[in-house]
Amino acid sequence: MLAAMPQILQAEPSARYLVVGDGAHGDALKEFTRSHGLDSHVTFTGQRTDIHEILAASDVFVLPTLIDALPTVLIEAMSAGKAVIASSVGGVPEIVVNGISGILIEPAEPLQLVESCLKLAQDKALRDAMARGAKNIT
Repeated sequence: MLAAMPQILQAEPSARYLVVGDGAHGDALKEFTRSHGLDSHVTFTGQRTDIHEILAASDVFVLPTLIDALPTVLIEAMSAGKAVIASSVGGVPEIVVNGISGILIEPAEPLQLVESCLKLAQDKALRDAMARGAKNIT
């Protein structure tokens, strides 16, 4: 997602990306963010317990994972009525119905991520329809 942000920002300068949680790659991701001038568009929150509030404040939930057997975080986002964009890996296609509750992309394909993010950012009716689809699936 961080690699996709510069292209997203060219079309949507007000876009923001919230990274929730911690992990082994946190320092490298923060350095990437700093070195690419994305500090004002990317926020690292660390571990949080107020996930419902974070989801409520979000327009779309993005999970560009490379590997995930059963990402329950997608179920949380969908039950909160959020359209999702996620990599088609592991159990993700069993959770996200492509075109109904969100958009499935190939892993490690920043251009697909850019296109999908812009599609939902620029089409509120589609985003809302997918959010309803997500809520109905869960």
